[in-house]
Amino acid sequence: RIIKTAAEKGKRVIIATHLLESMVENPIPTRAEVTDVANAVYEEADCVMLSAETSVGKYPIKSVEMLDKICRRIERSGGIGWAAKRKPQGVRAKLSKSAVDLGDQIHADAIFVFTRRGIMASHVAACHPKIPPIFAFTNMTTVRRKLIMMRSCYPFRIDFSKDPEKTIQNAMKAVLSRKLLPEGATIVIVSDILTAGGAVDAIQVRPLELPKSS
Repeated sequence: RIIKTAAEKGKRVIIATHLLESMVENPIPTRAEVTDVANAVYEEADCVMLSAETSVGKYPIKSVEMLDKICRRIERSGGIGWAAKRKPQGVRAKLSKSAVDLGDQIHADAIFVFTRRGIMASHVAACHPKIPPIFAFTNMTTVRRKLIMMRSCYPFRIDFSKDPEKTIQNAMKAVLSRKLLPEGATIVIVSDILTAGGAVDAIQVRPLELPKSS
């Protein structure tokens, strides 16, 4: 009930402690523990957290590997979808939902979102995209750390330019240099763009590629 309510209100949820408690002493978890983790992932919690398993347990690495294995397997099956009932308030929140819906419908490879304080990234993450992961770009290290806690969000710290297009290019360079996506991948971008009247919020669909040198 807590996870459902939080999802509908766009709040972060962490499921913590006793997830794989038996692995403090044993190299494999119990069936009940695997089910607990699987349920947390299926219900689309933002984070699952170990405690004694990695702080004082005999098998800290195996515990992390097991948690990761369960999460990856259940995520392939899809989630419960409680976030679909969320009714975003405000223009930016509704813009974010439109970007997520578009990304799901066209099976985009990623959603790029640019955020100085983390608010826009939070709006996008609250919509729980089913297919594309979120690549969030900020120019502040403290914000990047906070973004790690958001579901399906991979945060980066990059330099922002006064020209939104240059900022987008910096983001593409960061992703391509780390080989996180192939060149030509389809991305949905939530960003501001320059117009005659200044910068305005917009959604773009573009291939992941850098300008060709002349």
